[in-house]
Amino acid sequence: MSPIQANADDTVLYDKYVDAVKQCIEVENAKEDVSSKNLDKFNTLDIREYLLLIKNIRIQNCSGLEEVRALSHDLNKGDMELSILKNKYLSIYIAGRVDSFSNEDLKVMKEIDLLIADKSLEGDLVTLFDELEQNQR
Repeated sequence: MSPIQANADDTVLYDKYVDAVKQCIEVENAKEDVSSKNLDKFNTLDIREYLLLIKNIRIQNCSGLEEVRALSHDLNKGDMELSILKNKYLSIYIAGRVDSFSNEDLKVMKEIDLLIADKSLEGDLVTLFDELEQNQR
């Protein structure tokens, strides 16, 4: 394979991954937004800690096939550093975050995820966090 062809393949595979991520976000946007009422039984700090990660996990699960294809291509090239891959692919970022969680953290995160599985996390989370904080005062 010529270097020109290899560079074209790099772009095509990664672009397909990016397109898949965008489509997954559209699927999430079609759902009803999560509200403070959906999460009122959880500590605000837990919500802040886990919602963004749950959001990323959903997108990664949805776009996983395209991610694996692009990532395996990058790994086969052998010239990528982990720090670059971590910023380029959701699964590597997620693995690093999840590795730092205790079993209790993972349990709470899973409970939150199951409770809001049919809700979108693509809405205004800052406002959601503010509402939750006000409700817990």
